[in-house]
Amino acid sequence: MKDNITHTLGEFEALVKDGAIGSFCISVHNQQLKIKEDQGPLEQTVPLAGDLFDSLYTFFYGVDKIAYKSHDYSNLKSIINARMMLDRMLKQENL
Repeated sequence: MKDNITHTLGEFEALVKDGAIGSFCISVHNQQLKIKEDQGPLEQTVPLAGDLFDSLYTFFYGVDKIAYKSHDYSNLKSIINARMMLDRMLKQENL
């Protein structure tokens, strides 16, 4: 599931880089990440596992939207990447 989050964020980042959209923002609610183009119709949701949702919701409590290229966006990507690494390490340990 975290790979899907990384993939979806990468798609939106590529759209900005290619000039297809100006920017995007993310919100954490209802057990999902909602990724939406700023001032445009493009929108995508990514379901989150309960524990990941709880962590993100707690960390970003009071943050309405996480804007692309903001400090909060960097934190979001860091949390997701750290979680992916931890899951991979635990999976290898259990083999």
